[in-house]
Amino acid sequence: MAKELTAEIFYEKGVHIIRLGNLGRINDGYNITVAKQPEGTLRGFGLKKEHFDLVASLDPTVTDREFSPMEQALLLTLARENALAFVKDDDDLAGFNMVPCSRETITLVEALEDGFRLRVNEGELFTISEMGYRFVPLIERNRSVGEIAAIVKQNMLSDPDDREIIDAAVQDQGRSFDSFLAEEAFFFIREMTNSGALTFEPRA
Repeated sequence: MAKELTAEIFYEKGVHIIRLGNLGRINDGYNITVAKQPEGTLRGFGLKKEHFDLVASLDPTVTDREFSPMEQALLLTLARENALAFVKDDDDLAGFNMVPCSRETITLVEALEDGFRLRVNEGELFTISEMGYRFVPLIERNRSVGEIAAIVKQNMLSDPDDREIIDAAVQDQGRSFDSFLAEEAFFFIREMTNSGALTFEPRA
């Protein structure tokens, strides 16, 4: 699908851009390296400083950011090389076809009323929701974010207490449970990427 992308994608509503791979510095330059799953085959791409800054600034929870034509061209090139993914609000959970891969150790610091506070190594604290935290123990080799979300869905619908909360939220907000899971997935990807705990890699 990525190879068929055109600039029209930037003018559609509800489109999220997800950075894949590991963004970093090499010698005196910048690059992004992706490890296609399940083999883990590495591919690297050099980036100019302004391109590095653009990719680093991408927020998968945002859908209304405007990009210049030059920025659009760069993002489309990276997407065609499986270094970015575009996921639409109306995609089903299978649209999250990227695999979370552990980079650093995640430590639970504190349980909050509506989520959990975590730390990666000696880095800054960050928080994820209670539902997002359910994704963490389900991470394993070649299991996509969409597949993890589907397992969370099944587990929660099988629990009477969770099912009651879900039914009330769905009725109150007029949204499907899948839309709640997708929203959580975008926040999960953002927080885990920004903390350095995980990278999200393309799957063959």
